[in-house]
Amino acid sequence: MSALEQRLLLEPGMRKMAMTDKHPVVLSEEDLEKVTGGLSSTSGGLSGIGDGDLSGMDLETALMMLQAQRAQLLDDQLRQQAQEVQARNEQVSRLQDLHDALSNARDGLNDGSAGAEGHVSLDARIDPDDPNSPTYAELFEAAGFTDDGDTNDDGNLDAEELSSAIETVRGAIDSERSQHHMDMLRLQSQDNKRNEAYDLMNDYIKKMQDNRANIINNMR
Repeated sequence: MSALEQRLLLEPGMRKMAMTDKHPVVLSEEDLEKVTGGLSSTSGGLSGIGDGDLSGMDLETALMMLQAQRAQLLDDQLRQQAQEVQARNEQVSRLQDLHDALSNARDGLNDGSAGAEGHVSLDARIDPDDPNSPTYAELFEAAGFTDDGDTNDDGNLDAEELSSAIETVRGAIDSERSQHHMDMLRLQSQDNKRNEAYDLMNDYIKKMQDNRANIINNMR
């Protein structure tokens, strides 16, 4: 006997129902596992399912409640996973902005268009003509970098420092994109589980309705 069946039969009122109901809904171990998604962490189930008070409920109502809880938890997990994917997309965008700014700055030093100083200031704006344009230091901070690549600690980045910073940022972008791919796979899997949970709940409702209709027909 599964943990769920034991709990359903031991809850006050459930034992009486199990002994007196002449038309119980017969569910296999596999059916119970599908309905609840597993009640323990060792079985790969969702925490929080089955924590409600089952006393006074018949078997059908209890299983429906558990399945509804499972569907809601899957909905919550799917929403959280989607938020994580969105946050990673935004981080990749910030990293790409920093990478592009550093690449343009290095190109400007190489062709002389950035001036004769041979470096760019971290406090310089990315677009000198736009007073609202962020500075290089602000882009580093927005992308989550505590190291701005200023190895000389003079508040400037020369061509060599820019090249090193570009490689660092490119590595961070590759890492985020790789993780994004894994996030998307998990999101798709979570969406499939959510859809399966709702399909199962709808099928179970239909099964209960058909059982009750058969009972009524047999009584006539």
